[in-house]
Amino acid sequence: MGTPVARQFYRKYPGKTLAIVVVDGPLTPFVDKQMVESFIATFRGPNYKEAGAGMLAAMLGPSMTAEKKERLRMGISRGLSDRRQPPPAEPALQRGV
Repeated sequence: MGTPVARQFYRKYPGKTLAIVVVDGPLTPFVDKQMVESFIATFRGPNYKEAGAGMLAAMLGPSMTAEKKERLRMGISRGLSDRRQPPPAEPALQRGV
């Protein structure tokens, strides 16, 4: 997340920026606004829990044990079931900061 922050600082304060060192991150977004909106819409719909579980499963990968995956899934499901509506899914990075 450092690259988008550095990029935004440069946009706001070009006179105070001598250089930007990019270590890991894009200088330009990989996706356009329509793609981001489509992605976020998945987590706003009625099946947001299933969408979140699918995304979590993809992020955990094959190296995590089934027991740990299930503990994470249950913890997240328990947290989401306490909500009356889907959680907001708009981190600052997805809003184009």
